[in-house]
Amino acid sequence: MAKNIKSADWYKIQSQGLSLTATSSGSGGTSVAEVQDNLIKVKITTATDAKRNTATITTPFSFEIIGTQVACATLGVSGGAGEQEIGIRNGTGVIASNIHLATVDVVKPQTDLDRTYTHFTKGDDDLVVTLSGTSMGTVVAVLQFVYA
Repeated sequence: MAKNIKSADWYKIQSQGLSLTATSSGSGGTSVAEVQDNLIKVKITTATDAKRNTATITTPFSFEIIGTQVACATLGVSGGAGEQEIGIRNGTGVIASNIHLATVDVVKPQTDLDRTYTHFTKGDDDLVVTLSGTSMGTVVAVLQFVYA
């Protein structure tokens, strides 16, 4: 019987986490992404009055998203509550409806995942998290996954 040998990346993911390549685009925002255990965390920080910021993440392994939630740490409200939203996509395919955000310290799960778009392949750069609205701060999208 063949011995099951885990990769060095697998051990990093299980212990201290593994940084992922995240490319930012949009109105002056920044993004970072990491994976630990079975969670991918994408943090997007925007400049004031940014209209849309996007984080595109390169996936180092194949997986399927089975759940998501969003937490906003410091979200501005000058545009009015509910005008800011975060979206999670596979390329242009929408995994779930955009989550409308309110003010601060909000945690919202997404329950209506479109299973057509939840599968990702190793080496793809199709995982996209978008943050749009006005006068925003920092938002973290947490994606729960299983290895595929």
